[in-house]
Amino acid sequence: MKGKVRKVPYVPQLIQTECGFCCVAMLLKYYKDNRSLSQLREYVDVGRDGLSLKQLINLLNRLGFEAKAYKSNIDGLKTIKMPAIIHWEGRHFVVLERIDSNSAVIVDPAIGRRKIGLDELEEKFTTYSLVASPTDKFVPEKSKGSIWFHYLYLMLNDKKLLSQILLYSILTYLITLCFPIMIQSVIDGISTQDFSYVFSLKKNFIITSAFITYGLLLFTSGKKQVEFKILIYNTLCKDIFKHLLKLPYKFFENRSIGDIIFRIESLGIIRNLYSEKLISFFIDCGSILIILAYMFSKSIVLAVAAIVLSVGAAIIMYGANKKILENNHYEIIESSKLQTLQIEMLSSIQIIKSSGIEDDIYNKWGNQFDSTIAKTKMKRKISKHICYTYNFNKDNSSFRYYVYWGRSICQRRYYTRNLDFFLYYGYYVFLNCCWYFCINK
Repeated sequence: MKGKVRKVPYVPQLIQTECGFCCVAMLLKYYKDNRSLSQLREYVDVGRDGLSLKQLINLLNRLGFEAKAYKSNIDGLKTIKMPAIIHWEGRHFVVLERIDSNSAVIVDPAIGRRKIGLDELEEKFTTYSLVASPTDKFVPEKSKGSIWFHYLYLMLNDKKLLSQILLYSILTYLITLCFPIMIQSVIDGISTQDFSYVFSLKKNFIITSAFITYGLLLFTSGKKQVEFKILIYNTLCKDIFKHLLKLPYKFFENRSIGDIIFRIESLGIIRNLYSEKLISFFIDCGSILIILAYMFSKSIVLAVAAIVLSVGAAIIMYGANKKILENNHYEIIESSKLQTLQIEMLSSIQIIKSSGIEDDIYNKWGNQFDSTIAKTKMKRKISKHICYTYNFNKDNSSFRYYVYWGRSICQRRYYTRNLDFFLYYGYYVFLNCCWYFCINK
C-alpha cells in the first residue's frame, strides 16, 4: 500500500529478548501514543525467549489495534500498509518503515534506523510480517511529563542547602550584570572627556569591593555545590541499590550483568545533571527575564530582534535535538554490549585459556569495539556540527547588532549614554542562554 509514511520514532532495545516488544512500542509512538516500555510490560510478560508473532498480535489487539500477520516475499511487502513489523533473520523483529523499487528503510531496535538494498532485504526477511491499524478502541496515551520532575525529590532532600546554592548563584549573577554597567560608565566618561569615574577613590573602592565579593561568592557557591553533589549521589545510589535488591529474579534473568553494571555506572551522569544543569536552568530563566526587561527599557527594536533570533535558534536546535537523542541511544546500546562482552570474557577466562580461543574472542571483541567507536564518532560529529552552528549564529548575530548600533550612533539615533554597553552584553547573554537551553535539552 503506497503512501507517504512519517519517520517511525526509534525505541532502543536494551534487553536482548525485547526486540518485538520495542517494535510494538515504535508503532505506538508512530500513532502518537507515549506509553513507556515499563507500562507495556503490564500487558504481557516477556520471557527469556522474547515474544512470538502471535503474542505481538494479541498485545496489539489489547491496545486497540487490528493486527494481522501475513506470509509473503519482498514483493508482497510492497502492497501492505506501512509501517509494519517484519521477521528478520529468523530470530529478530524490526520495523519496516518504507520500501520502494531500489531500497528499503528499517528501524532495528538493536542498532537503529538503516537504509538497505533490496538484496539484503530479500536475504534477511523471513517471510512473516505484521500489519497493525488503530481502531476506534485505540486511545493514545499522552506523555506523563518530563522525567526531570520524577526525580525532583533528590533536590529537595536538603532544602536549606539548595536555598543557599540558589541564593549564592543569584547574587553572583547580579554582580556579574553590574560589570557591564561599570564599563559603560567608563566608556561614556572617556567619550565626554569626563575622567571622574576613573580617578574617583570612592568609585574605585566600590569596584574593588564588587570584585572581592564576587570572588567570595564564587568560592562559597562552589563549596556548597560540592556538598550538594555528594548528597544527591548518596541518596540516588542508596535508593537504586535498595530497589535493585528488591526486584524479582526474572529481572536479572532477562538482563546481562554488563548491562546492569553499565546502568549503575551511569548514576554519576544523573548526579551531575541534577546538581548543575537543573539549578543553572532555573537561575538562567530568571536572568533572561531580567535582561529582557532591561533591553526593552533601552530599545524595543533591538529587544524584539534578540527574541526573533533566539526563537529561530531554538527552532533549529529543537529539530536537531531528536537526532542527538537517537545517536545517544545508539552509543549507550553499543557501550552496554561492549561492557557485557568484556565482563563475560573476564569471568570465563579459564575456559578461554584452556580452549585456546584467545584470537576468536579478540576478533569478537574487536568487532564490537569498532561498532561502539563508530556510534561514538557519529554522535560526536553531530554534536560538533551543532556547536559550530551555535557559535556561528551567536557571533554573527552579535556582530550584526554591533554594526547596527554603531551606525545608529553615527546617525545620532542613539547615544552611548542612552544605549549603553550593557545592551550589547545583555543581547549576547540572552541569545547565549536560549541556545544553552536547547543544547542541554
